[in-house]
Amino acid sequence: MDLVETFPLVMGLRPVRRWTETHAGAMPGGAARPYTLMEAKGRDDGLVLVVWRPVAGLGPAAEKAWLAEHLRAKGQTWDAYGTVWMNAQGALPKGRELDTEFRRALLARDPPVRRALPSGDGLPPGELAQLTA
Repeated sequence: MDLVETFPLVMGLRPVRRWTETHAGAMPGGAARPYTLMEAKGRDDGLVLVVWRPVAGLGPAAEKAWLAEHLRAKGQTWDAYGTVWMNAQGALPKGRELDTEFRRALLARDPPVRRALPSGDGLPPGELAQLTA
């Protein structure tokens, strides 16, 4: 499954543009951290930013400053977005971790296959969900 392509479909987002950036020296060992970014319209027509990146050795403050610079280069600021979805945790303005919400939305799809969710997935123990067969 291509998560970058599937996320907006499952979450009801309409992609506006998608691009990639590379944060030089941001990974452990000095490697570049690749980013996939997507601007999309939400269900309320507000602009949303989706940020996908590897998180090993992530420096939240450095990431926030670096992304702000790259958004300015594209004529945007954090204020343009109603929500900033990101995989895993981070410290981005208006940031929300997408993993649990994405999983909830995926599990709610039809056709239903009911089962108790295992612990450790960010959902209450024993919550029943819908799984796509």
